Amino acid sequence: MKLQAINDSILVLPLQPSTTRKSGLEIPATAKKVPVQGVVLSVGQLIDFVQPGDKIAYAQYAGDEIEWEGQQYLFLLPKDIYAKLTEEGETSNA
Repeated sequence: MKLQAINDSILVLPLQPSTTRKSGLEIPATAKKVPVQGVVLSVGQLIDFVQPGDKIAYAQYAGDEIEWEGQQYLFLLPKDIYAKLTEEGETSNA
């Protein structure tokens, strides 16, 4: 089976932040923030501003978390997404 977003929902795989800084300093688990970036896996038919594969920034406590086949996912609504993240020099049509 496969998860598929419907209507105005967006299925996201949260990205885990790095625990080591460029300086080599290790950040303890208690000081880490909840991930606020993720990769869009599926979008409902009412969504046209992001598509599967897009990297996004979203509100820290947004969405509904689910666990599916041992992996954590989020279902977000459009109002929870702050930005679509692109590589420098890359342009977006949105």
